[in-house]
Amino acid sequence: MARTAYQKQADKRTKDALRLRARFDGRLRKAAQQLMAAVAGTLDARTRINRINALYGVDISTETLLAHDVRVADFSGQLATLLGQSAPGEEVQLFNPTPNGNDGLALPTEAVFGEALVLEPVPMEAPRRPPVVDFIDG
Repeated sequence: MARTAYQKQADKRTKDALRLRARFDGRLRKAAQQLMAAVAGTLDARTRINRINALYGVDISTETLLAHDVRVADFSGQLATLLGQSAPGEEVQLFNPTPNGNDGLALPTEAVFGEALVLEPVPMEAPRRPPVVDFIDG
């Protein structure tokens, strides 16, 4: 049996949404790994500055306020735990057939799906003209 416009629309929207989810999951994982590497870099810098302070008798701040807050909050450890608890593509998607709905007609476009909105033309009444009155001098 041929699939209806409604079913085709549902499948396309679902595939597009899953593709979007996968793309941003990948970006999130990459950003988390970069943040963990940055925290490791700030710890290395902190160790070096501590050594400089000890060797030369100076008092240089060992880390920025942001680096301090991130280290104390253990963001890197939390991110490592979260990344270890999940893997890319772990949510397997099984495509169940979409039941036919809306009498087989596609639903209206929606901006949330990145679709261009199609506006229906609104019929307008013709402007009314005032009656023409002839003034005849009499």
